[in-house]
Amino acid sequence: MAFVMSAIAIAIALAFTVNDYLGVALASYVGETGDNFSGLPHGLLIQVVCTLLPLFWSFCIPGEKSKGKKKGNSDIKSN
Repeated sequence: MAFVMSAIAIAIALAFTVNDYLGVALASYVGETGDNFSGLPHGLLIQVVCTLLPLFWSFCIPGEKSKGKKKGNSDIKSN
């Protein structure tokens, strides 16, 4: 269990590091400088699209396949 938690922590730290470098690259791409924020709306739009993009790939995550009858209140008979 400790290995899983440390692997998750490493993945999160790597994601933050990559995000920092890509944020600087994105700011340079859209033309933002210390005094000129004219590219800010474009940069925010690109960041929002890239943030929401993985939601469209969520169908690739395999679901749990149930075997047999589902558990629930179906065994209770009503009077």
